[in-house]
This record gives sequence, C-alpha cells and structure tokens, in this order.
Amino acid sequence: EEPLTLDELRAESDRLAEAFAAVEASHDGKLYKPFQIRSDGVRAGQGYLFKLPAEVVEAFPKLWRVAEVAPSPLPDRGAGDGSVPPSPGRAYRHADEELAVVERDPLEVDPAVVERGTRSHARLQNLLATHVERIGYEPLSPAKDDPLYDLLWRDDSRLCVAEVKSLTENNEERQLRLGLGQLLRYRQRLSPISDDDVRAFLVCEREPRDPTWQELCDDVGVVLVWPEMLVDRVR
Repeated sequence: EEPLTLDELRAESDRLAEAFAAVEASHDGKLYKPFQIRSDGVRAGQGYLFKLPAEVVEAFPKLWRVAEVAPSPLPDRGAGDGSVPPSPGRAYRHADEELAVVERDPLEVDPAVVERGTRSHARLQNLLATHVERIGYEPLSPAKDDPLYDLLWRDDSRLCVAEVKSLTENNEERQLRLGLGQLLRYRQRLSPISDDDVRAFLVCEREPRDPTWQELCDDVGVVLVWPEMLVDRVR
C-alpha cells in the first residue's frame, strides 16, 4: 500500500549499508545485491532486484508489512507438530573491523561517518563476543532461519540475545530506538525455542546521554550495556 521509494532508500543509505554489512557477515562468497551504493546515489542492481536479503527487509519498516502478509518460506519454529525445534545460532564469525564503505556523494551522507559507524559496530560486537567467551559461554551468530541478532549465547539458565549499536551525537535517539525495537522482536521470536525466558541486551558504544533510556530498558526487561558496564551487566 505504501511503496518504498528510491528517494527514501537514498535518504536512508546508511541504513542500507548496515543491512548489506550484516549480509556480508552472515554469508560467504559473492553476493548479488538488489541495490548499489555509488558516489551518485543508490541505484537498483539490474537483474538482481528480485534477490532481496532478509536483512534489507528488516531495515525498512514499510517492507515489514509486506513480509507479515506474504507466505513464509521458512519453517514455523513454534509449530505444534511434536518435532524438536532446531537449536538457534552457529559458530561466531568475527566482524570485519576494517570494512570500507563504497564512496558516495559527500553532500548526501558523509562516507566517513558511515564507515566509522560500521567499524565501531564491528569492534563492539567482537568485544562482546570475546567477553562472552571469557566468562565461559559460546558466542553464536545467526543461523539460516534465525532473526538477525548480532550475538546469541546460552548462559547457565537461559538464552541471551544482543543487539549492538554504534552512537553519534546526531543518531543516538534513532539508533537506540531501532535497537530496542529489534531486541523486543528477537526476544519474541526466540522465546518459542527456549525453555526459559530470553534475556535481551542492548549494547551501545557509550553511555547514552539521555538517562531515560536506562529507565525505559529497565521497564521492558532489557539490559542496557556499554563497554564500561560490560563486566558488571553481562555475566
């Protein structure tokens, strides 16, 4: 009912770049992307527009509504057929902290800002994975049919899922809102395959300037974490 326009994609090209980075982190080999991020803006990749990664769908709310009404090609993890649901996660793949971003028109979005966010995200994700290993648990990346969380592990009593967000002064509010919404959705989707409640962690690169984010995360049962609080809150 509401098409996602090319102008909207261009305006949110940093979000599209993050989605592609998630695809690259989850899949080996050559990727055929539906869009190209070029110096003159976002362009449709001719011949590959029908290959739309799930990461791109999750990055744009207008596409969520299409996905909600479309027949799902994936098995229903919550199906009551008596079968044992597959265990989520696969061996953790370290994020590329040196990932470069394709040059684009600096008048649209500064590529240095996007690259900084991508690298900060990778460093923070790897820091979390290393900490999870240090405290005795196995960090996992999304398996084929999993929601696109950044990290998953099982502690002594429950399943734990984390979403990582880099922050700048200009995008803090948007990034934290996006991350919290993703986590609530991940927690809902993972709950049917966990014997216990799923514990959710919103991991950002610094303490939010707005203290009400801590109150909100407490209210909805999400653990808000930044590097200085990693040892205290992820254990």
